[in-house]
Amino acid sequence: MRILLLGAACAMTISLSACGEGSAFDNGVRTSFRENAVESCVAASRGAPGAPQMDWPRLCGCSVDRYMAGKTTTELRNANREDPALRAASQQCAMEQVNEAAGAAPAGGEDENAATPSE
Repeated sequence: MRILLLGAACAMTISLSACGEGSAFDNGVRTSFRENAVESCVAASRGAPGAPQMDWPRLCGCSVDRYMAGKTTTELRNANREDPALRAASQQCAMEQVNEAAGAAPAGGEDENAATPSE
């Protein structure tokens, strides 16, 4: 998935390199980055050998949204496939989806991995 995000970022950088900076430009870059990254992620994940049964559009969308949160347009255009933030976002979204599938409530906050006593 990291390779796919990098490919999407590179494609956008090349196609939009002649455009100037501005809010409309930034929104276009963010929208294009998200669409390309989610589509690439879903296609690669479904075709991966031994891929678990997951809701890939949801998982990829969650991962890309979390990765993009707080990133500037420039950071997205220069996305690095080795960025630990991408892996962390993917793992967090996958754990939430697995927990929800197992009947657990969605995790939230910093104590998401902590056990809670039930009375």
